[in-house]
Amino acid sequence: MSFLPWCIIGDFNDLLSQEDKRGNHPHPNSLCMGFRQAISDCDLSDIPLEGYPFTWIKSRGTPHVIEERLDRAMASTSWLHLFPNVRLSNLLASHSDHSPILLQCTPSFRSRFNGSFRFENSWLREPDLEEVVLDGWGVHETIEVVDHVARCANRLQIWGKHKKVKFKEEIDECVREMTVLRDNQGEEEGKRYQEIHD
Repeated sequence: MSFLPWCIIGDFNDLLSQEDKRGNHPHPNSLCMGFRQAISDCDLSDIPLEGYPFTWIKSRGTPHVIEERLDRAMASTSWLHLFPNVRLSNLLASHSDHSPILLQCTPSFRSRFNGSFRFENSWLREPDLEEVVLDGWGVHETIEVVDHVARCANRLQIWGKHKKVKFKEEIDECVREMTVLRDNQGEEEGKRYQEIHD
């Protein structure tokens, strides 16, 4: 048991009830009861699935088709308090026997850093990114995960502002170089044109 908020998502390869299956043979009730007991022991709640009710299919297009809800998301009460507006959607896929499921969360607490934080993919090329993340995360400190995330985002946001200035300077320099090259190329073509017509 953990006192931290937690959520688990994926293919559990088992059913909570007979309603989780459509097909010829019912799922053994003892397996359903065992799965429900395990979820209860872990103090988890099943997040309702929006959309099509089944996430796995066997023998598609035949009279022996079986559909089951094997994929789900479950969370502790403390996690659900942090994310009261959680949505779990079934995204039907045509080529796999499993449907992808999408868990969307909107935290109810205010973030502890100012402004909206966005991770920029261009940062991945910066050699000092790992150092900033490790420093921000505070690897050797025992604090709540939420605090780790907020502090890391704060460090990245400050570091990112400096990088943005650096990127702008680099872009301006590239634009200047391109302008010079374009002007030089225009002059060269002008000379060639003049030579041809003289």
